[in-house]
This record gives sequence, structure tokens and C-alpha cells, in this order.
Amino acid sequence: LGHMTLLRSLCDNGFALWVDAGVSTVNQAQALIDLGVAKVIIGSETLQSPDHLVSLAAHLPANRIVLSVDLKERIFLAPAEFSAPADLLKLAADHHVDSVILLDLARVGAAAGPPLDLLTSLHQLFPALSLYAGGGVRDRSDLKALDEAGAAGALVATAFHRGVLSAADL
Repeated sequence: LGHMTLLRSLCDNGFALWVDAGVSTVNQAQALIDLGVAKVIIGSETLQSPDHLVSLAAHLPANRIVLSVDLKERIFLAPAEFSAPADLLKLAADHHVDSVILLDLARVGAAAGPPLDLLTSLHQLFPALSLYAGGGVRDRSDLKALDEAGAAGALVATAFHRGVLSAADL
């Protein structure tokens, strides 16, 4: 959380930031919200237990929290109490967290395709949640497939940097 001045400046200049800063406490999240950050991302790999998520959800505005379901090569990174991403999403939905990023860290920058199968199955189980895909978006066809699977959006960086996607593709 060492870049507070930069974050405040960006927020003050109208940017609606989603910040993933390894937040694990209510105070850390609240400090970002107080700066004007639009959404604070809570990663499944930083959760200590189901009660940890429940506490964060109870003390923070639900519309300011985004849960990140963290994976690495399809391996779910979360406390052992969660046997699968669906368990975590059920708890999140039960506590009014309605935005979720499905992020496979191994796909970030790898042009390996987004976690489409996971997004499709979770969207069927939790149609009211806004699911975002992170990692692996290669091109416009991936964006179309995610849209058809029910994704609310996608995190895209490498495809923009490489010039495969442009703002017009969105």
C-alpha cells in the first residue's frame, strides 16, 4: 500500500480504480476506499479462513469489494476449508459480495486463453454474480467467447501491449 499518493491522484483525476494490493485487513481496505478507490480486490490466496471473508464483507461496503478467485495452472489458491471455487463463491454471494474475478496467474501474459470453462460453470451456478475473467485473453474471439459465457468483463493487458487488441475492439 506504498503508492497512496499516486492512487489518490488517479482517483482525484476521475479514474475508477480497482486495486489489488494484497489487502488482508478491514483497515487496509478502508484506507483504499477512503482514498477514493472504486473497488478493493480481496484475493482468495490472502484469505486466512472463511470467517476472514465474512468479516471483511461485514465491515466494508459490499459494492466496493471484488473477490479474486486466484488460481495457478488451474490449482485453486485458497484456505483449505474451500475445496473448490464454487464453495468460495457461495460464501461470497451469501454475504452480498457480487463481483468476482477468476484469475489464473499462470495465464497472465501467456496468451493461453482465459479460464472460459471455469467461468461458464460458475456462471451457471451463480448467475447473479458479476464474473470477470483474468489472465490469458488473446484476441477478440476470446472476448466474444467470454461474453457468450456470461462474463461481466475481462482484465486485458498483454493483448493491448502487443497490439492484438485496441480500444475499438471493446
